[in-house]
Amino acid sequence: MITAAFEVLVQASEPLQLPGVGDAAGPPLPLGDVRVLLLDPRVGWGAHERTWRELAARVQAGDPVWLVAALGVAEPRLRRIIDHLVGGR
Repeated sequence: MITAAFEVLVQASEPLQLPGVGDAAGPPLPLGDVRVLLLDPRVGWGAHERTWRELAARVQAGDPVWLVAALGVAEPRLRRIIDHLVGGR
């Protein structure tokens, strides 16, 4: 359900964007790109922290769209963690 809702946000005519992940001063990135970049092991923890801080602030502002966005960004990493814990990989 989260995946489907996230895909609606990503495929919208004007998809939600966040400030650059790899570079705080970088151009805004669509959420789909943000999710992919956060899965890249070459992306440093500083970028992860900035991104999650921004997502958390937007969720706390009260717009439920950003809650779906945050869950959609988190989902692939959470699935990897679950697979590792359950499958011992």
